[in-house]
Amino acid sequence: MINTSITPPGKWSSGKKKKKLEEKKKRSSAGLLLESEMDEEKRKQRKQKEREFDEMIWATMKKDKVEEMRNQELLKVEMKLAHKQGDMDRVRSIEARLAPDQDYS
Repeated sequence: MINTSITPPGKWSSGKKKKKLEEKKKRSSAGLLLESEMDEEKRKQRKQKEREFDEMIWATMKKDKVEEMRNQELLKVEMKLAHKQGDMDRVRSIEARLAPDQDYS
């Protein structure tokens, strides 16, 4: 026999949780979408929105802007490599090239 006065509540429940899960499964099998299908559908919608947003951003950017961003990424990688090699003169020159030209504040 289990002493219920010292066990945490819900530890030895009478199956209420099981019953709720079974009812939920019955409702979902009665024509409603399963939760996993709903989650997958939401995920697809979110990805589609992200794709549309990205396409809009890329469409508004000019080609030279995209090329400049790529060059900046290459310079950052080159700077990390120079830093690892200990070439601080090269690091400073790359930092100077990456520094913003104007003060936007």
